[in-house]
Amino acid sequence: MKSFFSRGMLCVLFLLSFVLIFLLVLKFTIGGRVVRASVSPKEMALNDSLFYKDSTMGAEKVHWEFGDGEDSYQRSGFYQFAKEGKYQVRLTVDDALEAFFVVNVSKRKRGLIRRPIRIVAPKQVVQNERVVFMADGNANDWRWEFGLSGMLDSQDKNPIYSYSLPGCYEVRLLTENMEYPIVHSIEVLPEFADADSSDVFSLIASDIQEHLQRIIDKRTFNEDYNYVLKKYLGGNSEVIVLVNNEKENDFYSYCYGLNIMGRQRSTIINEVVIESLPDESGIKKLLVSQSSSKDNL
Repeated sequence: MKSFFSRGMLCVLFLLSFVLIFLLVLKFTIGGRVVRASVSPKEMALNDSLFYKDSTMGAEKVHWEFGDGEDSYQRSGFYQFAKEGKYQVRLTVDDALEAFFVVNVSKRKRGLIRRPIRIVAPKQVVQNERVVFMADGNANDWRWEFGLSGMLDSQDKNPIYSYSLPGCYEVRLLTENMEYPIVHSIEVLPEFADADSSDVFSLIASDIQEHLQRIIDKRTFNEDYNYVLKKYLGGNSEVIVLVNNEKENDFYSYCYGLNIMGRQRSTIINEVVIESLPDESGIKKLLVSQSSSKDNL
């Protein structure tokens, strides 16, 4: 019995089927691609920059046309229009796919003349006095550092603050319109001006001793550590603690050791002595005398 199809005909049919399948795959592959791109902002002023970006999957060639005669073959970048007007931005991907964006460019409005911001505050105050710091000027974001804690203290425009430790401090104010903060110097006098400075430091030392003992007995590490750190050490956790005139630690490591080992060894803080900076504006070192049922920390 003769075959209905000869071998030659079968080869031709197979080749035609292969070509048809290839064309169908190619059609659906190309037809299914979607342009993924964006431009921003679409409402802008002269001298502002337009950001354009193409993220089309598998794109090998892109062509941006900005509607004013200029173009770019970069996938992303910035562009500035020379004149105001409405522009149609066209993106062509791989010479086959297109996307269009409309951008409105207007003249920059003349804004009000911005007056430099300044700090209005006294130059000299007394320890623990509630001081009003005023910001003279316009802004939305206010960031005050009063120089004692070593961190951001307030985000109010006109905050109230008091200094717990005498000394000279730099008040810094930064807003969203500033590259660098403006600075105001303030001197904090002891609360009892007629008292000897040694009496003031003696009272501070007694308070520190009490809170160190609390770290051991009550295990309130965060509360008492941060109390001493912010109120007396200006936020400086690296102040040196000399224990029994023999061993040294930075303040954080020392307090952490008290919290972990102090209770196990029944540690007693016998005395704290303050070694102040030369101008008595702060604490340079803490001299701690302590005793334990076992070896000292």
